[in-house]
Amino acid sequence: MTRPLYLLTGKEAFLKREFVQALRRRVFPNDAEAKINFEAFQGSEDSFGGFLEFIRTAPFLGAKRLAVLWETDALEENEKDSLLSHLKNLPATAVAVLSTDESNARKSDFLKQLAAIAETVACHPPFEKDLPAWVEARARQRGIQIKKEAVTVLIERAGKDLAALS
Repeated sequence: MTRPLYLLTGKEAFLKREFVQALRRRVFPNDAEAKINFEAFQGSEDSFGGFLEFIRTAPFLGAKRLAVLWETDALEENEKDSLLSHLKNLPATAVAVLSTDESNARKSDFLKQLAAIAETVACHPPFEKDLPAWVEARARQRGIQIKKEAVTVLIERAGKDLAALS
């Protein structure tokens, strides 16, 4: 089931991108619809008003619009207030994803308020001791059987880079 609002927390960019890609596939069964109704915005570079306008606009030739706002932490205080106000009244056709590098949504009042209205998704890399199990689980998801020795070699070569390991 797709929720209208997600808050991605943590610094692991690979897991965040992976979440957004999976959500995009769920929201838009065909790629043509996604090209028209999906947009990603950078909190530090793009117009905050553009993000709000995009999620408030009705979808074109589809049922939903999906907007991602990376670097939510970079917004000005007045933009954060405006964002909270608009997110509480999202159109039924909108799906929004907000991303913060903060690992704990309780660290600021803004993030606490976001977490109260959004589904929070933690995007943290596995601990070093858990990395072999993470690699094995990824392999299983793809229908690949991998030996423990191969997992060890892979981790030695790729390090903790989840994108490379995946």
